[in-house]
Amino acid sequence: MPVAGAIAGAGLELDDGRRVRLAGLRVPSTPAAGPAVADGARALLDDLIDGAAVRLGITAAPFDRYGRLIAQVERSDGLWLQGALLERGLAQAWPRPNEAARAPEMLALERTARADRRGLWAQPRFAPRPAERVGDAVGSFQIVRGRVRGVSPSGAFVYLNFGRDWWSDFTLRVARELEDAFAHSGRALPSLVGRRVEARGIVLQAGGPLIELSHPEQLQLLP
Repeated sequence: MPVAGAIAGAGLELDDGRRVRLAGLRVPSTPAAGPAVADGARALLDDLIDGAAVRLGITAAPFDRYGRLIAQVERSDGLWLQGALLERGLAQAWPRPNEAARAPEMLALERTARADRRGLWAQPRFAPRPAERVGDAVGSFQIVRGRVRGVSPSGAFVYLNFGRDWWSDFTLRVARELEDAFAHSGRALPSLVGRRVEARGIVLQAGGPLIELSHPEQLQLLP
């Protein structure tokens, strides 16, 4: 499929005028990351697609709220655009619901870029936050690390608590209807007590800071 060019926020415009958002990625905005990351992501995409056609792997929910196609995108020669951005540290993996088909590959590429401090990972503000230091990050996307101290079912949800005071400490929340999905992925919620984990998503305020887990790929087990 012919491409007209790259657009801001890890996206493409096709020759027919349709816009595509690269599935499973987040490119931090210029104020947060500085121009080197946001502009670098767009410049890299422009360079990679210069004169090339692409193949779109459309997600289960094909459009976002802005009417953009959501897709895994490969150049006609097989080069994977999501992978190219992640390995250079120009994007964060964010496997939203229906966008997690290649999450293990994406997270592995991100881990390598983080370890090598490439791109945005050279900036301390993007490093994973300890669970006890998330209170000032409400409203932002964060990667949070910590040890699960307890798992508490309550009504329609299961809460993974990272501190003794569940009213004020960091928490992960999972809808009860998703328990089987987490279990089938090797992340059965009761088994997480005492485990170190890494979660990613938008930090909400619900007593204390909280991230809602809508799919298992948001949660990674750490050694």
